Amino acid sequence: NIAVITFDDGYSGYRKVVFPIIESMGVPVTIFVSTGTVQNHILNWYDSLITAFQHDGQIQINLERFSLGTYNISAHHTSEERWEEIEGVLTALKELTPDVRETAVRHILEKFDACQITPVAPLSISEIREMSKSPFVTFGAHSHCHNRLIQLDKEKIKVSIERSKSLLEEWTGKPM
Repeated sequence: NIAVITFDDGYSGYRKVVFPIIESMGVPVTIFVSTGTVQNHILNWYDSLITAFQHDGQIQINLERFSLGTYNISAHHTSEERWEEIEGVLTALKELTPDVRETAVRHILEKFDACQITPVAPLSISEIREMSKSPFVTFGAHSHCHNRLIQLDKEKIKVSIERSKSLLEEWTGKPM
C-alpha cells in the first residue's frame, strides 16, 4: 500500500508540530505553499474569518450589501453545527470576485476586536528553507495569490502560479 501525505497553504504549525513528527518517523510529505501569505506574512481571508469566528458569543453577519444575505453563528449550537454555519459564510464568500470578497471580509472583521483574535500564522521563509533540507519534505507551488483561479483571467493565473514557483525555488534552492 502507498499513502501520500500533503498539506495545504503553508502554516507555521507545520514546522512546529508536523515537522518533528515526520522527521522522527521518516514519513515523506509534500507541503503546497501559498507564497503570497508567506512573503507578506499575512493570513488568507478565510483564516482571518475562521479565527475571528472563534469568539464565544452570538455572531450575526449581514452580507446583504453583497447579495449574500444574513448569517447567524450561534453560541448555543454544538461545535459541529457552529462549523456548518461558518462554512456557509465561507462558501458564500468564495463566490465573490477577489476584490469584492476582500471588501466583504473587511466588513465582517470590523465587528471584532483585533486584540481578542489569536491568528494562525503562515510559515516563514526561514522555516521553509530549514524544512526543505529534510529528505522527507517536498514543497510544491500552490499559487501566489490564493484566489480561486477560475475567477481570474488567464494572465493573472499564469502570473500567480509562476510567482509561487519562482519564489519557492529561490527559498528552497530546489526546482518545483
